[in-house]
Amino acid sequence: MDNIDWDREITNSELRASWVQWDEELKYIDWFNISRRYLTLKDATHQLHVFCDSSERAYGAVGYIRGERDGKVETAFVIIAKSKVAPKKQLSMPRLELCAALAGARLMDFMEQTIKIPISTRHLWSDSTMVLTWLTSETCRFKVFVGIRVTEINHLTKDMTWHYVPTQSRMWQMISREASDHRWKYGQSFLTQATDHWPMMPKLQDQPGDTEVKKSVFCGLINVDATDEISHLKDFEALLLHLGRKFDGAAPQQIENEAWKIVQRCCFPEDVTALKTGTSLPTGSRLKQLSPEWDNDAGLIRVGGRLSEANAIQEQMKHPIILDPKHYITKLIIRHTDATSWTRTCFSGPDSQR
Repeated sequence: MDNIDWDREITNSELRASWVQWDEELKYIDWFNISRRYLTLKDATHQLHVFCDSSERAYGAVGYIRGERDGKVETAFVIIAKSKVAPKKQLSMPRLELCAALAGARLMDFMEQTIKIPISTRHLWSDSTMVLTWLTSETCRFKVFVGIRVTEINHLTKDMTWHYVPTQSRMWQMISREASDHRWKYGQSFLTQATDHWPMMPKLQDQPGDTEVKKSVFCGLINVDATDEISHLKDFEALLLHLGRKFDGAAPQQIENEAWKIVQRCCFPEDVTALKTGTSLPTGSRLKQLSPEWDNDAGLIRVGGRLSEANAIQEQMKHPIILDPKHYITKLIIRHTDATSWTRTCFSGPDSQR
């Protein structure tokens, strides 16, 4: 727009034509009147309706009250509307439609707090299927501009219903019409009809190429067999050193327990899950004959049975840790025991073990 002082004549033809048109429309103000009384129906059920829409130059919302009793319907303008000029920074039409929806949500919230008559239901209308889709989606999917506004709209309208109004019935066209247009005063004609004659909501789905959706990045979890990490280790002491570096600061017994956990998770994964969650062992489990028990402190499976009643036996001998004799770690401990003549009896397995 040209920088024109307030007392200078407008020479720009387009701007001058807009000013003259606005000046000529002022005469219609005397024709426009709104009754102080919203509705004449007594003992009616009342609804609030807010229509939201935008153009490239502005956006806004307008509210109506609808009364119904015994099949008779009456609507009235609620003497409140909100309109704003579109920001100087050009926004896309979907963003402007979203701004209109936010204006409508705030308008509805204001009407709820201001109108003292009982309201049964609250309805909001938009002709933007993209905005209606955004309002039914997770806000974390969107960029900041859309995400923040969708969050506020959903918060303000969480107990309300959003509807689709066809583009040919755009409310913004009504807001910008001459004041003599009766539709400005009473709203869309379908409001006077039964709800089954209202516009149907189209099927909402993500729009291809929606630039407001954040780019997704695939993040996958690869399950690597822990045996691959230790297959190069030659003896049990090297294994303990390896795990000691991995679990820095852990006590020697904790490091050994981590070795046994690797064996059990690798060889008895379903049994570990079942015992940990307190469910039945899987059909065909090799551990059933050992009456396995879950050790919550160590996070390991131990042999169960009647030895728990034997007070003269050490706890580890009552309930040995279960290992698979075919696992690489088990073979390391067997070779280590043979080499050092170290006899330990706290290990058992589904098959014969030392």
